[in-house]
Amino acid sequence: MKSVILVRHGKASHDDTLFEDIKRPLTAEGRKRTKRIARYLADKNIGIEKLITSPAARAFETAKIFACELGVDPGDFIVEDSVYEALPENIQDVLFSLPDDVNRVMIVGHNPALYLLASQYNNSPFDSLPTSGVVSLHFNTDTWTETGICKAEVAFMIFPSMLT
Repeated sequence: MKSVILVRHGKASHDDTLFEDIKRPLTAEGRKRTKRIARYLADKNIGIEKLITSPAARAFETAKIFACELGVDPGDFIVEDSVYEALPENIQDVLFSLPDDVNRVMIVGHNPALYLLASQYNNSPFDSLPTSGVVSLHFNTDTWTETGICKAEVAFMIFPSMLT
């Protein structure tokens, strides 16, 4: 079984027009909400083998918070340019490139790609993937290249509003 945990970056600043989109940092509230979600998942011992993040500042900072809370080895922390401004197919391409001895990965990125990918497997519709929101998908396969064609299920969804 292969599992991917999709994480939308934390709440980012929209106020400062000095920052290009890729350089927008997390807000204090974004850091707080992300830490709350990361600690919740750490308490559940989810066991991430690889953490892949967009290079955008808000996603990278979100990924660092998760890596710290989940004890991800620095060698398993990967910045992947294609996750920024991605389509769902780009996220699937990242998954297809993983070695099959890796079974559980986390991808920190952006809407709409993460929301659209998660929506393909969710039987109960949801409006969007909120900032710091998490959706875990389990694929019934032993190879990453088959994740695009095999059956999958949503194992869990955690949104900051659920933990308040």
